[in-house]
Amino acid sequence: TNRQQKIFYCADCQRAGLTKLYVQELLTRPGWCRYPTQKWYDHYTCPIGTHKIDFCDEPQFSNVSMFIKGREWLDEKEKVLQFTGK
Repeated sequence: TNRQQKIFYCADCQRAGLTKLYVQELLTRPGWCRYPTQKWYDHYTCPIGTHKIDFCDEPQFSNVSMFIKGREWLDEKEKVLQFTGK
């Protein structure tokens, strides 16, 4: 049987610290390829042509989000004071 293998694309847009490791791991798996990036704003990159791809760390260009809704409560410690009412 000639079954076509789906190609998945991933990119490190330099937004999140662990994305480089995730991309390295995905590239060891069959069917995953690195998608080229371009400069986007001052410190970030995005997939060339601002295309949406299978995985990257810029949510508007990724089919899978690696950010958890409400995560700002973990990242921004001063929000804990708001939560506790202090």
